[in-house]
Amino acid sequence: YVVGYCDERDEVRTFRVDRILRKPEALEQAAVPKPETYRVEKYTQEVFRMYATEELVTVQLLCKEPMMKAIVDKFGSSAETERLADGRFRATVTVCPSPTFYRWVFGWGSLVEIEGPEEVRAQFREMLAEELRRYMH
Repeated sequence: YVVGYCDERDEVRTFRVDRILRKPEALEQAAVPKPETYRVEKYTQEVFRMYATEELVTVQLLCKEPMMKAIVDKFGSSAETERLADGRFRATVTVCPSPTFYRWVFGWGSLVEIEGPEEVRAQFREMLAEELRRYMH
């Protein structure tokens, strides 16, 4: 993916590199200056909100060490983290607990676990159980 300005929509958007049909012309200087208020950390947090309308929730994730780079990539370098004694760390992040977020967690397998709040854990369990029921027939 690459983040850039979309003239057609007059907004910053995420583009899939494999879907870019032609090589964009490289400019010596930005055609559209980056907005003063644009913050990449805020943009990456909002990626989870793309397909949902729920409110933002502060979530604690228990992560194994290799997840640190992925947490910083997804939530920015200001993500709150706490090293734990067992070789893991706790990341406290703000997300929209949507299917997009749950798919992200699931994709990391045993490297990340939703610690809390319990409502978010319960929603994730229900989503997993629903999918498992579909495949048990």
